[in-house]
Amino acid sequence: MFVKYLKLCRFRNTFDLELHPNPRFNLLVGKNAQGKTNIIESIYLFSSGTSFRSSEFRDMIGIDCETASADMVIARSSGDDKLKFSMTRTKKEFIRNSKNSRFSSKTGLYAVIFAPEEILLLRGSPAGRRKYIDTLINQVSPAHSSLVKKYTKVIAQRNKLLQMVSLSRCEIKKIIPSWNSQLIQLGARLTFERSKWIARLNKLIPVKYSAMASGDGEARFHYQPNCGIENIGQDISIIEGRMEEMLSQREDDEFARCLTLVGPHRDDLVAMMGDRPVREYGSQGQHRTFMLAVKMSEVDFIKNETGELPVLLLDDVASELDESRNAFLFNYLRHLDVQVFITSTSRKDIRLPDAEDVNVFYVESGRVSDGKCSNSNVCAV
Repeated sequence: MFVKYLKLCRFRNTFDLELHPNPRFNLLVGKNAQGKTNIIESIYLFSSGTSFRSSEFRDMIGIDCETASADMVIARSSGDDKLKFSMTRTKKEFIRNSKNSRFSSKTGLYAVIFAPEEILLLRGSPAGRRKYIDTLINQVSPAHSSLVKKYTKVIAQRNKLLQMVSLSRCEIKKIIPSWNSQLIQLGARLTFERSKWIARLNKLIPVKYSAMASGDGEARFHYQPNCGIENIGQDISIIEGRMEEMLSQREDDEFARCLTLVGPHRDDLVAMMGDRPVREYGSQGQHRTFMLAVKMSEVDFIKNETGELPVLLLDDVASELDESRNAFLFNYLRHLDVQVFITSTSRKDIRLPDAEDVNVFYVESGRVSDGKCSNSNVCAV
């Protein structure tokens, strides 16, 4: 699987851009704020249906524009797929082979993204880590997206009920059991699914991490479900029972705070090296090594679960890694048979030789050329 063609129209600062990528390496070179990340964002859109930079799809529409579109041709083993996202200020549509369609990972592109924001994931909020793992699971299990949406809707409705000042506590207690049953059913399933997929990812992370750095202890993600059950087995009813207990125990707190305090919307995913959290004890270099190991693990994770190798999207990663980790990354990429898109402010920062399987595109003011650019510092090899 690889991106054969990309066309952007009024997508952020790109008004009329066409790209014929190389099946292997594609370097997007240019000064900051020229549109390199916009191209990466548009490709990622076809893997998740959303942006990795904003939760609001309207942000992808160019300033002072009312519409935007992104067209892509994906080369699959079964043949080419023509995909399109069309956006207005009120809606976003997905079109596959000239027909309106419901987007899912099975109809889109498998992709792994490594951007500066990813390095901050370990130090950021639990919400960011929950979003990360759910987005990854969505790629290999499209039904997961529907589960998360249903659960999120139940939490929103239950919170709305708890916040209704026009109703007494007794009146709310008569209504809330129906929402509790949905919360328990969907929440237990979501907890179970996260636990299952995190366990599979954890089989890959230690191998990738130890290839770059040994002696730090086993690198892995430690899943901390809100239900408090550390070793989740195959019996979802145990999770349901525990959540029911917790809802009863936290009833007074929930009424006092007018918020749902029980469920997987309060889970966390903690990066560990041995028995120590990376967030508290890891150096800056260990943070970067851990996330690089995670991203390399995602490639194998998606391949193992789907049979397809994902496209790799590396947004200004060279500037975030030190010399040794950069060398390791580009050596890894040279031996990996996947399509790669890399952004950088300078060609010389990218450790790939000039070859037939490397295309260099220069990005200036939302426009792309594969010839010379006007800035000699940017184009330097």
